[in-house]
Amino acid sequence: MSPSYPVYRRRADPLSLHGESRPPVVSAVRGIFASTVTAAAVSAAAVLALGSALLLITGCGPRDQPPAEKAPFAVAEQQQVTRSQESSDDSQSLLSVQLRTFDELVGALREHYVYSEHHAVPWDDLESRYRTRVLSLLRSTEFPDVVRDMIAELPADAAVWQSRDERIDLQSTDARSYEGIGAYIAFRPDPLPRVILLSVLPGSPAAQAGLRDHDSLLAVDGIPVRREEGEAVVTRIRGPAGSVVSLSVRSPHEQPRDVAVTRGRVQLTEGANRVRYAVLPESDIGYLLLPRQTTSSLVTEVAQSLTLMTRQTALRGLILDLRIAALGGGWPLEEMLTLFGDGALGEMYTTTETLPVQVTGEDVAGSQSLPLALLIGPDTEGLPEIFAAALQSSGRAILFGARTSGEIENNHLVQLPDGSRVLISSTSYRTSTGLDVGLSGLEPNLAVRYDWDAVTEQADPVREASQAALLGMGG
Repeated sequence: MSPSYPVYRRRADPLSLHGESRPPVVSAVRGIFASTVTAAAVSAAAVLALGSALLLITGCGPRDQPPAEKAPFAVAEQQQVTRSQESSDDSQSLLSVQLRTFDELVGALREHYVYSEHHAVPWDDLESRYRTRVLSLLRSTEFPDVVRDMIAELPADAAVWQSRDERIDLQSTDARSYEGIGAYIAFRPDPLPRVILLSVLPGSPAAQAGLRDHDSLLAVDGIPVRREEGEAVVTRIRGPAGSVVSLSVRSPHEQPRDVAVTRGRVQLTEGANRVRYAVLPESDIGYLLLPRQTTSSLVTEVAQSLTLMTRQTALRGLILDLRIAALGGGWPLEEMLTLFGDGALGEMYTTTETLPVQVTGEDVAGSQSLPLALLIGPDTEGLPEIFAAALQSSGRAILFGARTSGEIENNHLVQLPDGSRVLISSTSYRTSTGLDVGLSGLEPNLAVRYDWDAVTEQADPVREASQAALLGMGG
């Protein structure tokens, strides 16, 4: 596999209480953006008309004023003309920038959006209608609304646009440190709107208050989590260090309880995102839980964990739990496929080229030969999702759990003339059997539909189903 593969990120910001963002991915990508242009200018035509009206009202002719007063009024009139002309020039200049921004935005979308043909996007119609709106703007501050309206007509998650102010705000934010409770989360609208704690950082305010992985949040400060607010519920959970947030918490198979959490300064370190492993009792099946956030040592940790377990016992199979694996554009797809796969494993493609995925497998402590099960779900996204699809299609692994979301596209970044930027879903993946994961998501071989907040480390029907299957394969 070539080292020049694109870096994959979710299409909109990831749902995390840590503030990791794509562009993130992102993403993560599902953007919540504010207005872009801050100048309160009006269109060139409107400024010219306004200037003429002012001159008619305030202008004084030679017959109207005595000679001694004529000069001051003439100076005032000239100043008004100058200001009007400057305003007109500024407005025309701003309109020119916005037109160039719009044209480059549409051109980039046409060129890079990977599913354009599949969805039969009517580019000519979109460009014509929205360019007309740009030309007819009365206020430059309305330009962001035009852009967002146009992108809203595209297929879901085709692109994420950020205004200049939003871009600067994201680039100036240190995602390694923030004020909140310290947990990676996921939002679920059904059957009951809630926030699931995918991973609670050790030593974080959430952990100190007794919150654990698999817990779910039903209300924040007495206000229930609402379906319509979606991921924006994060803003109600975060807050200044030292402030207290009251959470209605439900642990799996328990009644809800109220928990007061004192928010704090959360420092993100790789030590909080390590691979966890265990040999499952009375089965000789190895189990690895891959973390929510990618670490630079992920492959090393996987290999070391596997080696330690094989020293402990003769493993009969291996379970890789990918149910919360997603964040991090540096997820080591090539190295992980080399560790567990071999040969032709599908292809990545853009609007202009196709890049085969080909690896030569390397065995580490039985990684190439042990019967392999992968656990997946709605929070398995990005490169981990491609990893699972590649091993399933090649017959190397059996998948258990629930369907994934297909959030695998690489976001192509384009900087625009007005200082804004757009991230476009530009690269996708097809398995060796022809499945386009970005369009359909990934179906498990055996569906075991228990969400993350319906299982525990001790009782996990998804893991137990994969364990039974591996034992059966071992005969």
